[in-house]
Amino acid sequence: LLAADALPTGITATNHSQQDRESWAIYGEGHYELTDTVNLTVGLRYSDDTIEFSEGITSYYDDLGNPRMLSVSNFRHPVTGAYAPYFLADVLNPDGSIAAPAAALNGPGAVAPSGLKSDGSSDAVSGRIILDWNVTDSTMLYGSFSHGYRAGTMNGLAYASANQIYFVDPEEVDAYEIGFKSRLFDDRLQLNGALFYYDYQGQQGQVVDSTATANLISLDGEIRGLELDAKYAATDKLVLSAA
Repeated sequence: LLAADALPTGITATNHSQQDRESWAIYGEGHYELTDTVNLTVGLRYSDDTIEFSEGITSYYDDLGNPRMLSVSNFRHPVTGAYAPYFLADVLNPDGSIAAPAAALNGPGAVAPSGLKSDGSSDAVSGRIILDWNVTDSTMLYGSFSHGYRAGTMNGLAYASANQIYFVDPEEVDAYEIGFKSRLFDDRLQLNGALFYYDYQGQQGQVVDSTATANLISLDGEIRGLELDAKYAATDKLVLSAA
């Protein structure tokens, strides 16, 4: 272990990586008139996504701009086999003496590393179903269900450790909605409203940990709400809106 006064108090670093994504999908949607006033819409989609993370390198520099350590790379410690920082130079005390030799920190037979590589893939079937009823020529009621998908990704924001580079699972959501759309007063007033409920599985979000490192995570969550919006043509040139 190093004494507290042997450690730098500031951080100068560069973080480099590349992410390549390949996505493809097949989808279709159909519309069927059940009656003169009731319509059914059904859509389906299959999505497939692959992501490759490469060239992951984070370099730390001293006050003179000299590279001293790689915190993110493909280096694994020769003794433990775990990802570890790779020291490019000896760790020095404030007086310039050696606090810890780089060779000792890197371990016996350590080989200079290159960029970290990782990959991941995800796929899903998504779609929607909508039933709408034209109650009158100016009023429509509807209900819908949809299943959405957001592809998995890599946490490329980390810079403190190669262990912070990982695949984030895809996000999926089941969305339910009932509502109405209407036109009143000779079509001068448009009034719409809806109740909705979203049920998320693995919602992707970002948190910052105690080391000031940003991490992408997957969490479950729910959203419930009511939405109303109105638009009124007060005159031929003045339109008032509210939501």
